[in-house]
Parts: sequence; structure tokens; C-alpha cells
Amino acid sequence: MQKSKMRIGILLAVILVGCDTLPPNREVWMEALSQKNTGLAYLYRNDFKGAIESFESVTRLVPEEPLGHANRALTLLKIRDFDDAEKSIDRAVDLAPRDGEILSIQSDVLSAQGDRERALTILSNAVSLNESNVVLRYKYLTALRRLRGPAHPKLDTLDQLRSMLNYEPDNLAILVELNEIQIQMGQIREAIAGYERMSRLLVPVSQGTQTWLNRTQEALQRGDSDEAEFSAGVLNNLLVVDPAYR
Repeated sequence: MQKSKMRIGILLAVILVGCDTLPPNREVWMEALSQKNTGLAYLYRNDFKGAIESFESVTRLVPEEPLGHANRALTLLKIRDFDDAEKSIDRAVDLAPRDGEILSIQSDVLSAQGDRERALTILSNAVSLNESNVVLRYKYLTALRRLRGPAHPKLDTLDQLRSMLNYEPDNLAILVELNEIQIQMGQIREAIAGYERMSRLLVPVSQGTQTWLNRTQEALQRGDSDEAEFSAGVLNNLLVVDPAYR
């Protein structure tokens, strides 16, 4: 579901799974593909040593393929080997400077090293190169709001969320956050429309979720902003832990 995608910025970067650059012969290609899949299997099991060894094999077999370097960087980031992670992701960026997922991992490495401003700049560049990538856009917005804190204008947040909905109009994760901010800003008419839209997308819906959705909508219809904001907060918390929603 969409919510799990939106949490990429909180957890770690997207795991890359492609090998697009053809090696000199089919045997090398098949071995690189096998090592890549093995590395991902190790990574899934949190066997980081095995994953690193597999991804290093990929980089030896197809050194001009950026994803081998990017996957190695991602794994090194998990074990907090920031220096080697930086070297690997820098190599990946050299090979694919416009790839949004690779730039996203570079941002994660920089953020882990404490350079949050530069990490944000990298994410901004990734978004400008991949405007339709809603995952990247949400990750950038999340990083921006964390870095700027309360000083970040809510109106900018609204504009960015609305822009994301142009690409993914049925993205509940974005719609939930957009609606809550609209309530906070007193945009009641827009919030009413937003929750009507949510009610059509939340199918099936649990009894608890339906109860708080109804309470939010009823409060909005009465013009009770305080009750609407409270109910929306409860609703959002319920959706975060709802397996169907995630």
C-alpha cells in the first residue's frame, strides 16, 4: 500500500534491484544477476556481511553498472560504515548522476554523517530530475520539515502534497496528511472534500476507522475545527497501524 512507500524516508532508502548495463558476455551477466539476487536475499535476512560480499562481486563483474555500487553503499549504511558507504555511493552517482534512487541513497549517507543540509540539497536535486516520483518527493518534504521544524511554512507543505496528488490521486498517505493540515489551516471546505475522497478510497474499512472518519466529517460539517482536528489525529493514528492501509 501507499503508506509503506511513504515511510521509506524514515527507514532506509529503496533497495535497487536492476542490472541494466550488459556485460561483455552472457555468462558474466548471469553471474552478476545471481550475485545481485543473493545479496538482496542476504540483506533481507539482515546478513550484512554476506550481502556486502555479494554486491562486491557484482561490482567486480560489472564495474560500470551503478546499482551494484549503490546496493553495497546501502548495506554499508546499515552497519554504519559511513566512509565506505560514501565511496560506493559516490561511484554510483558518477555512473548514474540523474538516477533518483541512487541520489536518494546518497542523501541517506550524507544525513547519517550529519550533513543534513547537503543531504536535503541532494534530495531536492533528485526530485527536480524525477518530478513524477512521489516517493522521492515525499521523502524530500519529510526531510525538509524535519530540518526546518516549525519555521517551515504549512502553505508550502500543502502545495507540495497537492502537487504529489496530481501524480498519484489515490495515494491515501498523502491525502491523510493533506487533510489534517487543511484542518489546521482552517481550510474547512477543502478538508470536507478531502475526507469525502478518503471515504471512497477506504474500502474495506474497519469499524473503528469508520467511527473516527464519521466523527471527523461531522465535526467539519458543524464547523467545529477543534473537534475535527482531534478526530482527524485519532483517525490518522488508526490508519498508520492498520495492516490494510499499510
